[in-house]
Amino acid sequence: MKNKLLKELITKSLHGTLNEEESNILYAWIQESKANETLYVKLRDIDTLQNVQQHYKSESNTKQKIYKMFRLGSVAAAIVVLTTITLNYWKSGQSPTLPRPEDKIMLISGNKSYQLSEKLEKNNKVPHASISQLFNIHEVENEAKQKDYTLVVPKGKTYDIDLTDGTTVTLNADSKLIFPAIFGSDNRTVTISGEAFFKVAKDRKRPFIVKTNRGEVMVLGTHFNINSYEDTGADAISLLEGKIQVTKEDEVMTLIPGQAVLLRKNEPIKVSTFDPEEVLAWKEGLFLFDDRSLAEVLSELEKWYPVEFKYSNNTLKSMPIYIKIKKDRKLEDILMALEQTNRIKFKKNGNTVTVSP
Repeated sequence: MKNKLLKELITKSLHGTLNEEESNILYAWIQESKANETLYVKLRDIDTLQNVQQHYKSESNTKQKIYKMFRLGSVAAAIVVLTTITLNYWKSGQSPTLPRPEDKIMLISGNKSYQLSEKLEKNNKVPHASISQLFNIHEVENEAKQKDYTLVVPKGKTYDIDLTDGTTVTLNADSKLIFPAIFGSDNRTVTISGEAFFKVAKDRKRPFIVKTNRGEVMVLGTHFNINSYEDTGADAISLLEGKIQVTKEDEVMTLIPGQAVLLRKNEPIKVSTFDPEEVLAWKEGLFLFDDRSLAEVLSELEKWYPVEFKYSNNTLKSMPIYIKIKKDRKLEDILMALEQTNRIKFKKNGNTVTVSP
């Protein structure tokens, strides 16, 4: 594709004025190579645009700025033109729109519950010894084995916890982890609902087992991510280090680093590769959507902000989205970015947001 046409298409994309034919042309270019896709995602990173805008803000004449930008002769230059239109709304330093104050991180055991606070936390982690003391559980093996804890992380938050064996678990928003006070002598079993990243401590005598409602993962020591939200209809398991064994009913699959599996009910296990940057963006405080459907994107936003999205037209759900945004942005900023870079509009009424063409 000629550079001039590419500039025009990306500029129109950011301004939300692409027609159907132009959208198809641009989408085909993105799919041609990983380099094209990576460049497009980077150009749509709001912070990248802000940095470019800051570089040129000392220029006083808009026409001169546009002329100089296009003289640069790069795809990135075309994006700068839109910053004066779109980024006036995206100012850094604004306080984020986050869930209600009463949505707290909770630790539950039996009929007792505790709201985690800074007093128990160290580097955003709660030490296991503090948990046992909190629930008056003396770590006598026979007694403690029968006690399970449930860690509940609400919308708009993430949380790290160290387990007794040295394993660290990072939970994403709207997730739950069930784990015992003390692991047994033959295995280390936990249950996850939502999304979590595991750094499993090695212990060859006791495999680490993670259960979901669709299957289970068994490891000896490794780093992997599990996305097991109910609304996705599938478990996505991505392996970064080590080796894991994934089980679903009668199927067993062993993964090596760089491989991922998708577990769906009534379907065979599917193995693929994955982009670590995209899979782990949530741990870095980012929303990174790289050729994801609008339905997937808005579902992720629902886990971070106290809103529910409704569609005026269900065909919008399959619209491909490419965007990268920090999670500390106000919801309004993110919706405005999606409006400016796609042919969609949002109308907010209380906690309900209607999506329309």
